[in-house]
Amino acid sequence: MRVILGTYPSQAFVAGIPLSEDGRIVFRRSGTQMGCYFELIVPYFERMASEQHIDDLTCLNVCLVIGGNDLNKALALCATMLEDFSSCEDRWSHLQGWLQEPGCVKRDVRVNLYRKRLLNCVHWLGEQFENARQDGHLMVIGSGVFYRVLAGIPSDGSLVYS
Repeated sequence: MRVILGTYPSQAFVAGIPLSEDGRIVFRRSGTQMGCYFELIVPYFERMASEQHIDDLTCLNVCLVIGGNDLNKALALCATMLEDFSSCEDRWSHLQGWLQEPGCVKRDVRVNLYRKRLLNCVHWLGEQFENARQDGHLMVIGSGVFYRVLAGIPSDGSLVYS
C-alpha cells in the first residue's frame, strides 16, 4: 500500500485535485525504508486522526486533512519527533512485520533504517507544515483511493487500490 502526504493548495479540501509534485512525499509501506519511516512518524498524528474520527492512519482508504490551528500542533509534533528521534542509533534494523508463503516457515521482514534519513524526513515534513501555515494551505495524508486521487492517477471507472 502507498500513502501520500503533501501540501494541498487550498483552504478547503476537495477530492479530485492532485498534490503538486514538489509538495508531496509517497511512502510505499511494504518492506521499504520509507514505509518504516512512515510507521515511526504516524503515531504522532494519531490524536489528530481520532479528532477527525479516523481510527487508524495505517488503514486503507484513509484521508487526514490538517489545517488552521492543527498546522501549529503539527509543527510542535515535528519538534517532538526531532527530539525523540535524535536519540536513535545511527543505523538499526527495524522489524516491519512477517512474511509467510504457503508451505513455508514464517520469517521476519527487517529493514535497515538510518537516523539521518529519518531526521531529514521529519525536517521536510516540518518545512511543509510551515509552508502550508504561511500560505493558508492544508496538509493531507491519504491512502488507497485517496492516494490515487491525490497522486493524480486517473480512474477508468473500475475499483483499483494502491
